[in-house]
Amino acid sequence: MSKSNCSREYQYLVKTSKHHLAYSQEQVEKNDPLCEICWPVQRDLIENTNQPFAIFWKSILQPRSEEGLYTFQTIQIFEQLQKTQG
Repeated sequence: MSKSNCSREYQYLVKTSKHHLAYSQEQVEKNDPLCEICWPVQRDLIENTNQPFAIFWKSILQPRSEEGLYTFQTIQIFEQLQKTQG
């Protein structure tokens, strides 16, 4: 991993840690679209279906994602894109 990638990853981890600490102390609003705490998903309800997002997640995103992370925001954006492509 390059030095710039390490630096970005470190900055992300610091930001995420601060956000989670503030969230646990109820000092933050729901505004981080990547936060699984702010935008929880009942994964079993999504991943065990043949809904369009589940198919998209299993076939395209999950194999390319190291962390396997998605939030409710991810699903909302996917659904908005589907409507515009409709």
